Amino acid sequence: MQSETENVLLFGSGPAAMQLAVLLKQMPSLYLGIANRPSDNWQRWRESYIRHGCILSKAAKPSLSALSGYVQINRSYSCPDDIEPVWQTLVLAVPSDAYLTVLRSLPEKVLITLRRVILLSPSLGSQQIIRHWSESQGLSLDIVGFSTYFAATKCQTDQNGGRIPTHVITKATKKKVYLSSSQSNPPTQSVWHRRIETMLASIGVDYAWLNDSISTEARNITSYVHPALFINDFSLETITHPPAIPVYLYKLFPEGPITGAVIRRLVDLWRDISVIVSALGGESINLLQFLNDDNYPVREESIPREKIDQFTDLSTIEQEYLMYIRYTAILIDPFSTPDETGRYFDFSAVPFPRARVESGQWFLPRIPAEDIRLLYRLREIARLIHVETPTVSELINHFETWLQNKPYIAIEPAALTREARQDLAYLLWHNPETNSAKEPECYE
Repeated sequence: MQSETENVLLFGSGPAAMQLAVLLKQMPSLYLGIANRPSDNWQRWRESYIRHGCILSKAAKPSLSALSGYVQINRSYSCPDDIEPVWQTLVLAVPSDAYLTVLRSLPEKVLITLRRVILLSPSLGSQQIIRHWSESQGLSLDIVGFSTYFAATKCQTDQNGGRIPTHVITKATKKKVYLSSSQSNPPTQSVWHRRIETMLASIGVDYAWLNDSISTEARNITSYVHPALFINDFSLETITHPPAIPVYLYKLFPEGPITGAVIRRLVDLWRDISVIVSALGGESINLLQFLNDDNYPVREESIPREKIDQFTDLSTIEQEYLMYIRYTAILIDPFSTPDETGRYFDFSAVPFPRARVESGQWFLPRIPAEDIRLLYRLREIARLIHVETPTVSELINHFETWLQNKPYIAIEPAALTREARQDLAYLLWHNPETNSAKEPECYE
């Protein structure tokens, strides 16, 4: 490894990490390593890399060709204990609830060589937690966070339908992502800010830097949409016991889960999250505007522009009405070209993910498992900062009620609560006088 190169360690081996690896290696003078915690998945990744000799990313359509490519990793580690103290940048491409676990697993000699940590897909409070934890360890790091992963990527499969963990395909990119940094415009960090901007521009993703991490993390649309769509009996039963006749995630009942009650919970959850964001000093979002402008628009004949811009000031019933109209307006792609029979592209025909069974235990897929963990985190944040979030509690209660008498599903609500509390011990931590390495106690 040359001292003049930038040594970047990518921690994680999921589809998003593979796509990011391809993009990172396009940067000049960059030496790329990869690591993960020991697991069956990590062993399968290592075996796949030995077999294929590279990480490969394909684009699902020509307009995404900038995401295609293949790369070879300069260094791979079987476990965190083996990592050498040569890395200036650490990219965490693991679920946000694993960030602290990963950092605590790194040898001290590795931590003290780091200059920055990049969070690829954080949840609310992640950047603040990691910043405070690093300060408690006497570290001075720039914590850079995305609002969300910038694409939709999954593993490719072989001829037998098995996943190839080192080969991925990207189906879409986000229209726009938001970023924030814990250090404001230091010369040593501006190079990395430009690198990220160049990478996003090269794949056609717009971006904006915000002044605080809470506002950035509040701009992850799945935090508002997924819990309401997934935490209901229709969706949970579909995930665990798929019906003979297919149903779809973004369709109206009975073809999908969307009902007036689901839309009501979606809007109410937005209000709960807005309360938390404001209490933590962030800027909340106009939900309808964010869905329309940063994700996918509807025609103005469906929802007039002034209604979108005025959404936060409207009555509750009108907000719910407009949100229901939005989801009916994108049952088809309103901007697609109809075929000869007058049919538009079936935009809402998104299949549900399925639970997997291993050794008699059922495991919920990543979505909605990560969304469930988010709800527990939101509940614990609300308790910590003393705000009311009734819809968060309602969704958790609904999930726990559904979970009763299902011991075969490998989720423990008590464990989710403990994990959320352990992470949040650092959310409001502040010690301006000393760099004490003493960790704060978990709150009750």
